[in-house]
Amino acid sequence: MKEYHVVIVLDFTCGAGSQVFWLKQKEFEIASSDISRSMLEIVKQKKLKYLKIKFLEGDFRTVHAASFDAEIIIFNAIG
Repeated sequence: MKEYHVVIVLDFTCGAGSQVFWLKQKEFEIASSDISRSMLEIVKQKKLKYLKIKFLEGDFRTVHAASFDAEIIIFNAIG
């Protein structure tokens, strides 16, 4: 995604955070959203202190987020 000048990524359905940590390893700035408060708690517990990740609780259809270079929704979130 570097060839497209993507720096900031919003993961609309982060779940337990697998893709969040992968994206962070690739040096993207990350914001994550999930409708499930319990899933957000899991990913926050996994989060290392040095990772700057913003977490938003809400449905990806209605969550209010800032501007991003790319947004992802993966796995069965839409199904």
